[in-house]
Amino acid sequence: METKDCELSQALSGFDCAIDRISLGANATTHRMVCNDGGRVVMRRLARRKLKVHRAAGSLWVNTPNCPACSFFSSPFYTVLSARAVGNDTMQYRLLLHSIRDLRNLEARMATTSIHYNIKAIAPYARRELTERQRDILKIALDKGYFEQDSRTSLTKLAGMIGISPSSLSEILRRGLKKSVNFYFDHRE
Repeated sequence: METKDCELSQALSGFDCAIDRISLGANATTHRMVCNDGGRVVMRRLARRKLKVHRAAGSLWVNTPNCPACSFFSSPFYTVLSARAVGNDTMQYRLLLHSIRDLRNLEARMATTSIHYNIKAIAPYARRELTERQRDILKIALDKGYFEQDSRTSLTKLAGMIGISPSSLSEILRRGLKKSVNFYFDHRE
């Protein structure tokens, strides 16, 4: 969706920075961004505009009043799974909705605003959290060095330590790793 009246995207015009995450609140949005120059010049510009900004863990964290798009999605009827900047005036949101009817209601509500949007994909929700068993087994495999390049811990040996068959262990690792890799790419893009 286009966000031409976003205060932060206007302040960033001309800088090589990317907003890679946002957290929506009722009246304000927290943006995490990364700048190729480390963000020192950007920090000064944002401070001059009276925006709250601080640096932590290689990122800049900026708090701004909600723009119309962020205000729209801060509604309790939608769950924002992720959001990212796709250019200076475009944001991409991943939403969780209860039903297709809710999607149609969202589209009808969007049509009453001046926000330009494009729905890229619709997909059924799939549980992506690791089960307790997957989490425990992945942790054991990591601790025992199974994922190391020169590991002496084979799948069969690891299965024996855990007390399950190698084929069961292989399936648990495969499903847990798939969820972990999906989570990684969902949060990096």
